[in-house]
Amino acid sequence: MTSKTDHRIGLTPVFKRLSFHLMLKGAGTYPSPLPNYDTVIVRSLYDFTTPSDENIPSQGAVVVEWYKNGRRERWCEFGCRVVGGGGAPIMHEV
Repeated sequence: MTSKTDHRIGLTPVFKRLSFHLMLKGAGTYPSPLPNYDTVIVRSLYDFTTPSDENIPSQGAVVVEWYKNGRRERWCEFGCRVVGGGGAPIMHEV
């Protein structure tokens, strides 16, 4: 659900979805898919960290910034956590 505050500052569901799509492309500079903006910059907000407190999850963050005429107009921040995983065993009992 999108709050009234999000809508007021332009963080609509479509805008968030486009930001997520660009985040999946990776860090870099991209032409804007929207006519209201010139470029979009995707960059690391902070590196993946593992706190010493086991109750705090490991996480990192990425920000997607939307520019018009060289000025950052909107941005969308994404927190990144490990939510699952799997694979073949790398250690075997002898």
